[in-house]
Amino acid sequence: MNRLKVLILAASALLISGCANMNYNNRLTNISTGILTGNVKASLDMLEESAGGPDPVMAAADKEGAAKPPVNPRKDLLFQMEAGQLRRLGGNTAGSTQAWLRADEFVRAWEDAVKRDPSKLLGDIASVTLNDTLRTYEGRDYEKVMLNIGLALNHIAMNDWEKARVEIRKMHERQALIADYQAKVIEKAKEDAASQKLKVTSFKELGGYPIETLEAPEVQKLTNSYESSFGHYLAGFVYESQGDTSLAAAGYRKAAEMMPNIPLVEAALRELDRRTAPPVVTRVTPVAPPQARNNNQRGRQPPPARANSKAPVQVAPPVAAAPAPAPVDNNSLLVDTLIVAEMGLAPAVETQKIALLLPIPCRSGLCPQMVALSWPVVRPVTPSYPGSVRINDQDVPLTFMTSINAMSRRAIYDEMPAIMARTSIRAITKVVAQQAVDESTSRAGAALGPFGGLISLATKVAVAATEVADERVWRTLPDSYHVARLMLPPGKHKMSVNIGGIIRQYEFTVAGKYAVTAMRVTGNQLYALSPASPVTTFNPNPAPGGVNAVARTGLEAVK
Repeated sequence: MNRLKVLILAASALLISGCANMNYNNRLTNISTGILTGNVKASLDMLEESAGGPDPVMAAADKEGAAKPPVNPRKDLLFQMEAGQLRRLGGNTAGSTQAWLRADEFVRAWEDAVKRDPSKLLGDIASVTLNDTLRTYEGRDYEKVMLNIGLALNHIAMNDWEKARVEIRKMHERQALIADYQAKVIEKAKEDAASQKLKVTSFKELGGYPIETLEAPEVQKLTNSYESSFGHYLAGFVYESQGDTSLAAAGYRKAAEMMPNIPLVEAALRELDRRTAPPVVTRVTPVAPPQARNNNQRGRQPPPARANSKAPVQVAPPVAAAPAPAPVDNNSLLVDTLIVAEMGLAPAVETQKIALLLPIPCRSGLCPQMVALSWPVVRPVTPSYPGSVRINDQDVPLTFMTSINAMSRRAIYDEMPAIMARTSIRAITKVVAQQAVDESTSRAGAALGPFGGLISLATKVAVAATEVADERVWRTLPDSYHVARLMLPPGKHKMSVNIGGIIRQYEFTVAGKYAVTAMRVTGNQLYALSPASPVTTFNPNPAPGGVNAVARTGLEAVK
């Protein structure tokens, strides 16, 4: 009877965990709705509520010598990434940076564990017995790297280019560690599949899986899921601003390899030496003409010229003309400005059930049995984003650089061998556990009465509920990154973006030699990110009797 109680409690726990996972996608969908409608404060409040509410604020009198409030375990890596993005959209750059630095602490803890403990490759025990959602969320590979990029953009918005450079360096180091880690994970997945005699190890063998989502050209042209052409281009720009031309060239070159034949990227590398060369100023010393012989040295007058005299006439040599001054490079008086346009929202991860033939232990050895399993799927999207912006009176085309949607699908492509091994082993464990429950209730027979069938049914329901793919993902990330680059005079400028026939505008200021202004287009909303600025809305074709509205898009979030 004690064993049955344990089984009942286990079934209940399985059911609860499955429901919690299903609620995750719904919760994030609701939070994303606030971004699409311009109500970032509502999204931020909803996120905080999902994690138990805002952290308690200590009174000034209680801060000194008082114990720090306990860390909220629900405010994990995923929470901090989402909170940082929402605060950034709300115009709170400092608060965004604070949240992302906390998220970075989680990632650095993961990095330390990978370096220090090889058993990290084995994964959490809970993942093998229940589902991937019970594993500690360590962030997808591209999310770890995009965290560095977001922090770099925040530091630039705060005019701290040196900290931006530090984040770019950390990005490169993180990419190298991820590459080494993923190679070991793949090897471990192959060993696990062989030990369990699993024959299906490729997603191509999953009948019914949307293979085209992973074999699309935009996915296959990516070498991995964590390097992006935008990240490399931004690295080149940051290094160039700090005078490190060799690292800048490396960044631009890598971006060009990932995005070949793109004029903006090629020009960044080709004209790097010209942009960074110190101005050459040629100083010319005037050349005085040679002194003619002074015939008046003894007070005598020069002899008068004779008529028809054939004596040669003394002509002074010409004065050497000073070379023309070097032409002034007008660009040296302008600010090299990078426009970063973030578009849309990162895709959701969906669960798709597909049955797989697995070797299940039985009395005669291993018996093949069809088992319904869950697999992660990311659907491609074909959104319509603005292809250009207008700066003052000049139309500036935007160049597409990176698709987070393609990177997320590449992540599934790379992780699928490990996912298949974990999912299959977990399914075998669950089937065996279900068989044990059925046998126990059958032996108990009359002692359990009708409860025996209910216990067996509850276990089956719990097993089905917990068989879900890991749908956790950084949903408030952009769907894609686009850039433009141009020279602007120092001072204020007006940015205008046509979103579905509605013109949204904001002002930004550039100074110094290099500058970045970033924006986010989501739905019909425009968010000015760096610098955080109010956005005005102008309808060139208002309805009769209508007026042009002015909205402080995104800036209503709590500071």
